[in-house]
Amino acid sequence: CLLDEGDMGLFDLFNDVKESADRSRQAREYIQRAKELVREGDQLYERAYDKVTSYASETEYRIRKHMNYKRDIAKELGGNIGVTLKEFRNFNIDTKIIEAPSIQDSTAGLDIFKSSMSSCMPNISIPSILDMFISDDDYYEAKRQRDEAEAYKERMKREREKLESYKEKMSEIRSFMDAEKNELDTLMSKLRRMTDDLNKGMQKGSYSSQEAEYLKGVHKIAECVAKLLSTEFLSDGFSVNQRYAKAFEGIKQINQSLPYSPSISDSNTLGAIKKILDSTVVY
Repeated sequence: CLLDEGDMGLFDLFNDVKESADRSRQAREYIQRAKELVREGDQLYERAYDKVTSYASETEYRIRKHMNYKRDIAKELGGNIGVTLKEFRNFNIDTKIIEAPSIQDSTAGLDIFKSSMSSCMPNISIPSILDMFISDDDYYEAKRQRDEAEAYKERMKREREKLESYKEKMSEIRSFMDAEKNELDTLMSKLRRMTDDLNKGMQKGSYSSQEAEYLKGVHKIAECVAKLLSTEFLSDGFSVNQRYAKAFEGIKQINQSLPYSPSISDSNTLGAIKKILDSTVVY
């Protein structure tokens, strides 16, 4: 049978109601998804932030502990080792006074790192759309909020990657400090042994040319360690300063040249000292 005009009007009204209800439902889904995306983005960032800030605190503690360790070495250079070197004035060499250098606590990189992480976390304001009969503006606003929330989550992923890159930098610094401590422990052990040799030689009235060369070598080694300790450790970019890394390479080369147990009566030790003194490497 045919529908009269009244029935057609009712049918059109029904379609309008259904379409509006569908749009309202879809708008609520957009809003719900937007909220989920924002929450997921926040969680991504917050988990990474918590991990990295905890790692940063531990790294800062290790840096300060490492600085204190190097201060102790500096004091030793200015103490027993320095006194021994200053006693040997008869050799007519530059017995420059080795005092405990001031080590700059170069932890500015940590402050930069923390300020980078503490930037405001963006927050999306999502309107509540609950009316069954919503306007086109409300519908497109809900869709826009959903799209914006998707972009927000992607941005939080990038922020997470940035935080993880900070952690990688801190991990590199930790590894560097561990390697440096191993090298300095080994070299200082050798330097103490060599200084003991010199102290024993001080009991004699005259000294051989080999002993003079030995003293020069001990002096240069101690001077290179002092130079390392007085060089700025970290750069503003929260990485090991290039000049410091170069000075450390010199320390490693010295360590590699010296025998495990250096002795003034050992030809290998004297050969290593000659190599150190003649080296064109700027330690």
